[in-house]
Amino acid sequence: MLKIILTASIAAVLTLTLSCSNGGDEESSGNSGPNTKVYTLKNKTATQFTYVEVYTDYECREGGVLKIEEDTDEETINYSIKNNIMTWQNRWSHSDDDTLHLKGTSNELTGTWTRTKNKAASCKQQTEQYCINHEYDPELDDYVCVSYEEETYYSCKEDYDITEAVFTDKTVKITRDVCGTDYMQDGEDWRGGSAGWKMRPINCDTYEIYKGSEKVTVKENRNNIEVSYNGKSCKMSEYSKSQREAACKEAWKKHQGEDDWDDYYYDILRETRKSFYDCLKNSMPKGFYDDDDDDEDNGSGEVAAKPASAKIFKAKTSKLTQLLKKRK
Repeated sequence: MLKIILTASIAAVLTLTLSCSNGGDEESSGNSGPNTKVYTLKNKTATQFTYVEVYTDYECREGGVLKIEEDTDEETINYSIKNNIMTWQNRWSHSDDDTLHLKGTSNELTGTWTRTKNKAASCKQQTEQYCINHEYDPELDDYVCVSYEEETYYSCKEDYDITEAVFTDKTVKITRDVCGTDYMQDGEDWRGGSAGWKMRPINCDTYEIYKGSEKVTVKENRNNIEVSYNGKSCKMSEYSKSQREAACKEAWKKHQGEDDWDDYYYDILRETRKSFYDCLKNSMPKGFYDDDDDDEDNGSGEVAAKPASAKIFKAKTSKLTQLLKKRK
């Protein structure tokens, strides 16, 4: 079932409620600017290291009990050091264009490495080819691609926003210069050009969605979205812990005899956001939002993405775009 979340990992649980109001003074800190995290190092060699990131999420368990679950993700970096310069490349990168160069004070990995983020040099239009039709080849006894299409998108190189990495024997502390609108271009289509709306970044937390003289302002950060138009605002926050606990208890109470009782946990949570979608429908300009225009959802709760671009989808779209595509 669909699990609507604003981010993959929410560090702080807010208690703001959804609202549709004329203005309002609720503010929250954004996620732009320096962002520092410490990771455990593993498999460190002279040419490669892996660091482990821990994610947390909530799970609804039997008995209607809400539990915090941890998951991990590993990032492996290929590196080399020469003349106090480290060349850093994510293992999934296939081109020298994706390397970073950090300055240090020695040729040893342990220590402090720094660089200056350069969006202009790191973020560019990319063209990627993907297969749209396979046919069986009896000579190869396998399916082969017989027709392709190309997709052009705006993307930033892996780890382009890293500005500092401090290594010890067992950890690496990575600092990033985070800007939520780095992947956004002035004048690009919003939601695939739906109804002619376009986007332009204002700052790292704010962008405009516009068509002709109509202009909608969107402010996003890790936990909240505020969509404003003509003095009216539609606000939504990450689910609070109390909302999750209540939804878990209700799902267990009403559906515990069913095999998929825990799926109802997400259905109940989703209903708490109904006021946000109602607000968009009633307060935004005509054609901006329609309950029936989310036709890219493939029924599993994930947005249908071309194989070549699945990895970059979330990175190159706004949270609001993702959220509306996952409405069903």
